[in-house]
Amino acid sequence: MYNDATGGCALPGGMERMAADGTKERIAILGGGIGALTAAYELINVPDWQDRYDITVYQQGWRLGGKGASARNPEKNWRIEEHGPHVWFGFYFNAFRHIADAYQYCRENGLLSPDGFQSWEDAFSPTDSAVVLDYWREQWRWWSLTLPRRAGSPVEPGDSDFWSLIDGGLHMLAGHFATLRGAVPRARLLGGGRGLVIKGLARAHALLTRVHGELSGVARIASESPFDGLLDTIKTEAGRVRDGNWGWLGRLGLSVIGWILGGLVRDLHRAIEDLLDSNDDIRQAWQMLDMGVAMLRGIIADDVLFHGYDAIEGFDLSHWLEKHGCSDSWSSLIRSIYDSGAHYEGGRSGAGGNPNQRPPTANLAAGTALHSLLRMFAGYSGAYSYRMNAGMGETIFTPLYLALSHRGVRFAFFHRVRELKLNETKDALASVELDVQATATGGPLSYQPLLPPFRGIRCWPNHPFYEQLAEGAEIERRGLNLESAWCDYRVSTKTLRVGPNLDFDRVVLGISVASLPGICGELAQSSSRWREMLEAIQTVQTQFCEIWMTCPAAQLRAGSHEVTAEGFEEPIDTWLDMSQVLPREGWPDPQGSIHYFVGPLEDQPAPPPDSPSDFPAAQWQRVFDTMRAFVQNRILTLWPLASKPGEPGSFNWDLMRAPDNVRGPDRLRHQYVRANVDPADRYVLSVAGSKRFRLRSDDSGFRDLYLAGDWTRNGIDAGSVEAAVMSGMQASQGISGYPKTILGGWEEMDHPAANSRGAG
Repeated sequence: MYNDATGGCALPGGMERMAADGTKERIAILGGGIGALTAAYELINVPDWQDRYDITVYQQGWRLGGKGASARNPEKNWRIEEHGPHVWFGFYFNAFRHIADAYQYCRENGLLSPDGFQSWEDAFSPTDSAVVLDYWREQWRWWSLTLPRRAGSPVEPGDSDFWSLIDGGLHMLAGHFATLRGAVPRARLLGGGRGLVIKGLARAHALLTRVHGELSGVARIASESPFDGLLDTIKTEAGRVRDGNWGWLGRLGLSVIGWILGGLVRDLHRAIEDLLDSNDDIRQAWQMLDMGVAMLRGIIADDVLFHGYDAIEGFDLSHWLEKHGCSDSWSSLIRSIYDSGAHYEGGRSGAGGNPNQRPPTANLAAGTALHSLLRMFAGYSGAYSYRMNAGMGETIFTPLYLALSHRGVRFAFFHRVRELKLNETKDALASVELDVQATATGGPLSYQPLLPPFRGIRCWPNHPFYEQLAEGAEIERRGLNLESAWCDYRVSTKTLRVGPNLDFDRVVLGISVASLPGICGELAQSSSRWREMLEAIQTVQTQFCEIWMTCPAAQLRAGSHEVTAEGFEEPIDTWLDMSQVLPREGWPDPQGSIHYFVGPLEDQPAPPPDSPSDFPAAQWQRVFDTMRAFVQNRILTLWPLASKPGEPGSFNWDLMRAPDNVRGPDRLRHQYVRANVDPADRYVLSVAGSKRFRLRSDDSGFRDLYLAGDWTRNGIDAGSVEAAVMSGMQASQGISGYPKTILGGWEEMDHPAANSRGAG
């Protein structure tokens, strides 16, 4: 039930229980990503958990993290090697609270090095801006968005209910409207169709006043500041609809609001149209206002106020915006939204085409996008976003692992799930079939996964500690990648029986959704809900490259510093300057910079994951070739100062950090290139109409099976750390009843206006 005091929700039916014989209840957690580990972390926060639960995490390979795993390469100056870029936004309230608690526990129990991160504030740096790359008149232009600091912090957030999100959005629109109105003479705003809008407003206002006998408030939006008081007006009219008595009057009032806003924006566009070519600031403010007003009109017209974000979940975002009057539904701003989550079906992003032309594969559910955008831009606390000051593996998963293992959670590395099997009646999980990939010499649970502290941080290696494994010499000699789905190496199998007086009482499935068809075939065969979920939830491959430069970022592009730039030409559409991590690496010259590049990777036919194949190597080569072409042909658009002396159109390969005897494009081979083609590495998409097929963490349809991951129905329903954390919390709720509340849970998502404080 929704908790008005905390802004969270608690699940019904989450009950603590002991195992059938009165001993501790045994829980197996499959997977070591953020969702799975959050479930474990919440369970150990249950009062007297040591007397109630026995928890074991089963993880393939040698490290935790899933898509968020990172490693250190000691042979290359202890550089950080990520799966991809990760930025935590200021609305990740649940995720920040978890990591803050983990750091506090580790600090209080002496698990952290004194010269390492001691708190979440040490581990993260706040960021107030982002960059959108705007392609206009066949030129790329730099558009920096700066967001103000807000009260509180992600750990101690302020209000973020539905109406406060709308209020924050209206304040942003008011600012953009003021910028645009100040750029043109007042007479131009009052001419043309403006008179028709005022006449229509006067008639509507007269009608509402006669019928209801009071000022409706609708007239305010034709004032000098059309967004002043608009929130109260919308809430008043929505309240009339909900009350029932004068519901038709409220409907009429909301319709008039939408109609007048549309007229104002159309008139404004006519007034500034001839300035869009010559003034970047005006064009950018127009894009924000154009998109924002279309969103507001859609919220009103499509009953998001009464039925929640699900009311528009069947629409693609850009199509929905176009439906509600957005004049450019594939502007650079909107394109960057799609790029941020690689929302292109099959990874087909329109590479090589016109950046301002929407590819037919672009697909992002409007309801999910609207909810995330409102939280991102109007619902954050503290800073707009936060960057990790080292790799995600060591910044996030090291303190989580240290806290969990110190408190008694066991970790079984080198255990890959092969299949989940049901009982005879097909209503409960019967067993989990595992492949044992390697044998730890000290016993199945003895593997120690972390490197000694480097610059104060316990890191994850980029390969197993072979000396801890009985088969380590063979694995090293053969160069086996135990994280690859196409590596079928195993030394034995294991069966975990599920049920009373067996190996485990309950199971949390925390494995990425793209891996599930290969291990959940029996579940899909027995349940139409599982079949539909696996068919509806799409994922996408990504390509990623880290480049170390010998010079600071300011010598590549004047004024750039730790930016995130999105919306660039496909397929490498996003660049992040991540130089803040360099102090935690081991380069002898600290004056360089590090840069991450990422984009979608188009699917190619692949052999089944259980078939030995050179497919991963071929895909790595494909990404390498793409990156080489990108650096040679496109990177100077982002880094205009990085050209070769005397050759303005040629990239200076000598600026790329590599051994001195390596020349030209071969220096790229000494960077870090990654093709995320493994099922576990694919990014989860939120395509139109798919959310209704997502399963809740406590509603797998099979007894004793719970779910954790950003692919579940969790309240965010999009690929993100916050979504995975919320899902893990909900899995724990289903098992134990804890946590009692989750910030931004289901009821806030499904019925935002009706459940928000102060509605109506």
